[in-house]
Amino acid sequence: MTSVKSTWPEVLHGVESELTHVETMARRVDKALASILVARGTLTQDQTAVFQEMDILIQTVEDLRNFAAHLKENIPEHQAFDITSALKVLRLDRVRDNLSQVKRDNLSDEGRVTLF
Repeated sequence: MTSVKSTWPEVLHGVESELTHVETMARRVDKALASILVARGTLTQDQTAVFQEMDILIQTVEDLRNFAAHLKENIPEHQAFDITSALKVLRLDRVRDNLSQVKRDNLSDEGRVTLF
């Protein structure tokens, strides 16, 4: 990987974008689980706990996204720094590309199952 320089607002924009993506996926999973479990009738205590955890997950991601968006708007943009080593720890190409501001031809990690 070549050296990638970025500013804090650029990095936070990428983080905000990824968190928005995660939030959207979590909401879809929550809706799918709800339709399956509610169709079966009364929820067990464990199923209710899963819904509560999913709701907390979604709210946490939303809070982190809002936090990143607020920081992005309030941090000076002029100082670039090298994020290459941080990008190397990321597993998903889409995440790495988003955080490094790399543009690709609509390539996506969605639909691929990768076991780590």
